[in-house]
Amino acid sequence: MSNMLNPRVKKSQPIASQMIYVLTYYSFLATAATEPVLTSCLTSWLREVPVIQVVNSPLMDIVINALSSEDSFDEAVECLCSIFRETRDVDECQDVIEILYPRLLYLQPKIAEAVEDSETFKGYTRLFAEAGEAWVVLIARLPVEFRGLVQAISECAARDKEHEVISLTFNFWYELKNYLVLEKYIEARIQLADVYANLVDIMIQHLHYPVPESGNEDELFDGDKEQEERFREFRHAMGDVLKDCCEVLGSRDCLAKAFNLIQSWMQRYTTSTPTSQGGIVANWQSLEAPLFSLRAMGRMVPPDENEVLPQIMTLLVQLPEHQKVRFAATLVLGRYTEWTANHPEFLESQLNYITSGFQHGSKEVMQAAAMALRFFCQDCGKLLVGHITQLHTFYEHVSKDLPWASLDEVTDGVAHIVAAQPVDNIYESLKLFCLPITKRLMERANTATDDKSKNALAGEHSYGTFSPWIEQS
Repeated sequence: MSNMLNPRVKKSQPIASQMIYVLTYYSFLATAATEPVLTSCLTSWLREVPVIQVVNSPLMDIVINALSSEDSFDEAVECLCSIFRETRDVDECQDVIEILYPRLLYLQPKIAEAVEDSETFKGYTRLFAEAGEAWVVLIARLPVEFRGLVQAISECAARDKEHEVISLTFNFWYELKNYLVLEKYIEARIQLADVYANLVDIMIQHLHYPVPESGNEDELFDGDKEQEERFREFRHAMGDVLKDCCEVLGSRDCLAKAFNLIQSWMQRYTTSTPTSQGGIVANWQSLEAPLFSLRAMGRMVPPDENEVLPQIMTLLVQLPEHQKVRFAATLVLGRYTEWTANHPEFLESQLNYITSGFQHGSKEVMQAAAMALRFFCQDCGKLLVGHITQLHTFYEHVSKDLPWASLDEVTDGVAHIVAAQPVDNIYESLKLFCLPITKRLMERANTATDDKSKNALAGEHSYGTFSPWIEQS
């Protein structure tokens, strides 16, 4: 027994060979796979030990088997991820990858088995995602052979119901996209297009707001503000993945998926059952999620898109009244103002929808309307030149009720319309807006009788109020 625990290593052997010899010797112990120290030791030595010696030794079996041990699982995941990172030079490590890849794919059924255990599920997601990142160029070169790995990563993303590990896959989709958009890898883009199409569906599904357990629509996260903030950040990160999908598939196909979901919702809930009862919109989460995706993909859509966006824009202004739905739809309209500038036939209906948001009881909707109006004025200013009088009436009506940030947005937008006027009309247009402001300032100045009220007036109505006019005009 003592001899078994003291393997003899020839001092003439290179240190790396001595390491692998010692670890391999101990790997024959019956309990090796359940010993996290052994796996951790191997991980720490990987920089010194040629990775080919590891994968060709009984140690590889020990590491794989350690994934089945609760005590050694985390160390086994870390070890395998380290091995994958050591094979990033795929041309130099081709023989190693040929051994590792089938062993990794053999683990794919474990994804479904691990869903109920968050830590185990996270570990398997790490394995597939890090292997994908390490071998991404091989996937681009050999998309058929490595399709199984891409599908495994997609499965991890799809099965993450709690949104706890899907972010581990985001970098892989970004790295792979960077190769697929190159003409050199057009065959891979064709071969993997269906995976990216399915990824759009997965991302939109994860964008859904939760259904509150309490049934209180005002507390979607049951009062957990931290969880709500994490979800907001998470949605924007998924929006970046949707942009990657647009680059691979083209914006038309991605827009069509969102449009089909909105259209299906409308057909289901506006034809067979009342859309809103007592101010509650049935299953509004399934409507809001594709709206958010449209906003996220906006930057990737060219202003001359004429197949899907006209149908979307026609539908948006017909959506049922719900705070989250109107908020999302308003921001969508604000994101596509460059497109609207090229399609003026949609301008009036969109502008009416946005301006009606200023009468909404929700502060969020009013803020969204202010932001969207600013973008409309910036990008569609030439189309609105003849509406300066109506715009002034609207501005005077809403400005007194807007918070400072929203007022600044609207004022900035109006400044663009003033700046777009013919040169001979700019002075009169500027005076139209500025004289009422000046009058209100004078009235407040005359009633400011002490230093406190005077300082407050100076702070609220300083150069900042007029800066958008001056800068734009």
